[in-house]
Amino acid sequence: MVEEASGLALEPSMDRDNMLSCENNSDVWDFDGNRNPEGQHVTDHSNSPMADGISLTAVKPIVNKVKDHDGQDISLVENTNLPAELYAQHFDECNSKKKRTLLSLSKEATKNVQRRGKKDEAHANFVDLKGLLLGSANAVGQGDMKWAMESLQRVQKEGASPHGSGLQRAVYYFSEALMVRISGMGNTFYRAIANTTQLPSPLMMIKAYKMMFEACPYVKIGYHFANQYILKAASGASCLHIIDYGILYGFQWPCLLYALAHREGGPPFVRITGIEFPPSVCDMNPTATTEGTSCRLREYCKTYNVPFEYHAISTSKWEDIDASLLSISENEVLVLNSFNRLDHIHDEVVAHPSPRDQLLKQMLRLKPHLLVMGSMNAGHSSPFFAPRFREAFYYYSNMFDVLHTTIMNDSPERLMFERELMGRAILNVVACEGTERVELPETYKQWQMRMERVGFQQLPIIPSVWQASKSLMMGYHKDFNLLHESNKWLLVGWRGRTMQAMSAWRPQKIQ
Repeated sequence: MVEEASGLALEPSMDRDNMLSCENNSDVWDFDGNRNPEGQHVTDHSNSPMADGISLTAVKPIVNKVKDHDGQDISLVENTNLPAELYAQHFDECNSKKKRTLLSLSKEATKNVQRRGKKDEAHANFVDLKGLLLGSANAVGQGDMKWAMESLQRVQKEGASPHGSGLQRAVYYFSEALMVRISGMGNTFYRAIANTTQLPSPLMMIKAYKMMFEACPYVKIGYHFANQYILKAASGASCLHIIDYGILYGFQWPCLLYALAHREGGPPFVRITGIEFPPSVCDMNPTATTEGTSCRLREYCKTYNVPFEYHAISTSKWEDIDASLLSISENEVLVLNSFNRLDHIHDEVVAHPSPRDQLLKQMLRLKPHLLVMGSMNAGHSSPFFAPRFREAFYYYSNMFDVLHTTIMNDSPERLMFERELMGRAILNVVACEGTERVELPETYKQWQMRMERVGFQQLPIIPSVWQASKSLMMGYHKDFNLLHESNKWLLVGWRGRTMQAMSAWRPQKIQ
């Protein structure tokens, strides 16, 4: 049996005996959270290798190698695994004497991080950078640009820095974005960055995701949640069709594919339709997403003898995708999946009728067996600038605090993640308006109302998923918290603030 307490790769046997089965166990549940009255066989993959993001030493197809900045080999096929576990395993194997402690900090290293930033953070708090920044944003909202500029200049002079404490870094990126907004060139500036800035290589992006995967449980818990629901929905199916809205690098799927490959009776035929924005919208190199994702997943399925078909759709209007393009068959289990990407679909604030509601209605018409989604629990989609700025600052300052507490200050992956991902998102929220604004997250309670309004019914949390999620949390910092609401929403947060929400849905039953 696979045990995970530290979040690092373990080395259990790959025998099928390690695949936990409920066949002779009375604890068998259906999607309604009830015991299966007929005692039908249901395979529980909650502790299966790869099903929850655990990469095993025995799982190492090495092809298409490239070099990282230390000259070490890194497999692009291995990158299709959830990257944190894979890289931790690979680096340890390649150089056991030089184990990377950058992302999995020891207690002493954590203390060093805290001591190093303590002096600067104390100075930042004394100056009240947060108060000055929020005051400047309020002035912008009221049209007092002169006072706002004076306040921002003091903020930047008194300690805002991309290399300081978590608070100083958050204030730095928000003050820079606020400067752009004051200039009146927000949309133009954001488009220019998207079209001209040299983006990090796919390898660097994978390393950044690896860093976040090890430091923060949001992605690992989210992938585990979704994959377990999909495994149960596909139990006994001969064909599984997953439509992934926002597939990007496809990090979620190798773990699921591996679990399906070791399913009793063999794997089903797996079809994945990956939907993504064009490069101009998502700021990504198309080769790094659409083509790269296809190649990596095909290689992975070939390695584990999973019959596989991949279809890519690139469009900025997901709500307008015709059902005929999805090639849905009646004899397949249809699953819709999206992890933190529906937030990028415009809502009723930007356009009418709401593209977001139109997309959900289109999903409902597909009559899926299951819809699983992850969403940021954030409220900065308001059309009013001051409250939008405030909510965004609270959310992202929490994220900067996570990184400051769990990752070394000088980590190049951290700096790149903060600049290229968080920094761009902050710029979009603060400086852009109209259709150019694409960072439009909602709270999980807002999502619940929206989903139920269009005709979806929420599924309860599977008990084994809840228990496994609690076990996975043991490998992360003690200030992360996990809870559920009404046994339906799986919520993950940091120091009392809920940051990530996971849920599962199906079309409402007609009475």
